[in-house]
Amino acid sequence: MVERTKSEGGPTLNLTLLIKELKGLKLCALLVVALSAFEVIYILASDFPDMQSGYEEEISGLIFNTLFFGLIIGVTVLSQERTQQTQSFMDGLPVSRWRWYLHKCLAGVLMMGFVQAVPMVGSLTFSWLSQTSLSEPMPWLDVSWVLCFGFIFGLAVVSMSMFLSFTRQWFPLFAGLVLWGFVWFRQAGVPWMAWLDASDLIVSPIVDGVTHLPWKQIFGFSSLSLIGFLGAGISFQWRDGRVNHWMERVGSRRFAGWLTGLSRLVAVVVWLFAIREMAQDNDPEDESPPEAMAAGHVENRGDQAGGKKSEVVGFATHQTRYYEIVFRESQRKKVEPFFDRVDAVHDQVTGFFQQPDPVGSRIVVDVASAVSSHAAGQTNWTKIRVPLSLSRDEEEFLQILRHETGHVYIEQLSQGHAASRFNAMRAFHEGVASAVELAPSDDATQKELLRMERWAVLTDSRGRVPLSLLCDDVILTKTRETFVVYPLGYVFARALEDVGGPSLPRRILEALHEKPPLPGSSSTEFWQQVLQTCGTSFDHVAAAYEERMNLLQLREKALVSRYPGLGGKVSVEGDEIIIRVVDGIKIPKGAKIVCQIEEDLGLSQVLLRVPESADGTFRIRRSSLPGNRIRYLLGWSDETVRHAFFEPWVEASLN
Repeated sequence: MVERTKSEGGPTLNLTLLIKELKGLKLCALLVVALSAFEVIYILASDFPDMQSGYEEEISGLIFNTLFFGLIIGVTVLSQERTQQTQSFMDGLPVSRWRWYLHKCLAGVLMMGFVQAVPMVGSLTFSWLSQTSLSEPMPWLDVSWVLCFGFIFGLAVVSMSMFLSFTRQWFPLFAGLVLWGFVWFRQAGVPWMAWLDASDLIVSPIVDGVTHLPWKQIFGFSSLSLIGFLGAGISFQWRDGRVNHWMERVGSRRFAGWLTGLSRLVAVVVWLFAIREMAQDNDPEDESPPEAMAAGHVENRGDQAGGKKSEVVGFATHQTRYYEIVFRESQRKKVEPFFDRVDAVHDQVTGFFQQPDPVGSRIVVDVASAVSSHAAGQTNWTKIRVPLSLSRDEEEFLQILRHETGHVYIEQLSQGHAASRFNAMRAFHEGVASAVELAPSDDATQKELLRMERWAVLTDSRGRVPLSLLCDDVILTKTRETFVVYPLGYVFARALEDVGGPSLPRRILEALHEKPPLPGSSSTEFWQQVLQTCGTSFDHVAAAYEERMNLLQLREKALVSRYPGLGGKVSVEGDEIIIRVVDGIKIPKGAKIVCQIEEDLGLSQVLLRVPESADGTFRIRRSSLPGNRIRYLLGWSDETVRHAFFEPWVEASLN
């Protein structure tokens, strides 16, 4: 009998065992470093390292990254004794099997932490290098939470991989079947699968400054980890007993050779299907919910009282007569109050367009996906994105939905011709959608209507935009801020009704489909042909547009006088570009001066909001604006107006 001394079983032996297990995982660590280094090299070769948008892309790939390395760690940490033929030697040490197993678990946990940290460190480094004076502070707390939740998910993957590692050469097949079965249960809408939804676990829990921890998913994955580690530990105890004996008996059979080869082929097929299903499950943007885009009559699929709901992989859908709402389960309490009201929104939209036939399928409303910056919603044919987080309350959400549904009908009635002539139609598109949004007569909508009209008149007071310029978006955005198409487009839409009645917007869209203008015509010629087809003229509409604008100017004369014109001076001091507003400007109560600059990305330009410094100037890092010139906008922001309104673009030298 070997006598165990204090030194043999003490800290020194524990550290030796841990180091041994970690050395067995060195190939996994090298693979993590190599992949991260390859990513760094790719970024350096294809882009500037200080021009990265952030760490969001790293988060989006965290699930697959954790799954891949978790499987490798789980298999390697328990099988290395067999591959290195050191099991008999280890059994001769004064260490129990459970204690040995715990060191293996600890090594696997440490390696999973390494897998989580290394890629994120590189991504955060580039994000930090990309910081400018306009950037938001680095979201360190968000990153910490995401890493913590990713680590919990990683432990579950490692533990289950360790448990399945005793299937030896059949491990790829069994692991693939488990993963495929897991995805299948999620697709089937099994209720308890919500407890094991990684997409709901690995997200930032901070919303509007309040932390909402996903306790259900934390408990689910923690329980799965406990079951996996416990099952793997029991199997490890029986490694030379029942488990090993059973596997050896199977391997000694004649059919074992071809069965093993067949299992590897089947494993490849199983993994391909499992990965395909996972990719679809974690990408609601590309996956159409059940029946959401199928052609057919809305009436035949909307007779279910109270709507129909179904779950899709951590997401849920609720069908009404005209809409199919896609949302995360975590958003259910926020989105349920809208279910009984959205069809009324659709009726308001169709009423504006003089009761056209409903679109051939339910309109998909995705409240879970993000939209581009400065947008409250986005529309593509019969799919709408309206993030709940961008709506202050229920009424604002319904207003946005009404606006985006208006876009759907503009495209449907014109059969896509409105989008194909976007340069000439953008003001019409946004103006008519805004008119649809503000058509109801309830108090909340009428308040927004007043704010829209004030936005229009204050924008017009910074310099009149004739209708011919408003209908040529390329030239318009070179002189004025791009969002003027909303308030001025709204005035355009009302002018159309003044000239041709409420049916003119619809008749314009039908004319685009039935008799589109000649290709190559200018924006003014385009509108002349369209309006002539509808029985009116561009000159009549332009006169009605001017008349409406003059009436608004007269009504809001006192408001316009509150906001003097703005001018600025640009200077370069050290490593900063400073924009100073001319002295003597009296700032009205409740208002503030705002500034935007244009950043040239090569193929496109983006607007960046410049925060105001304590001394009232606007400062930008010189390195963030290569070149010798700067284009900027100065304007006013006021709560009584729907959006900030700006002076025309100013271009200044930086020499």
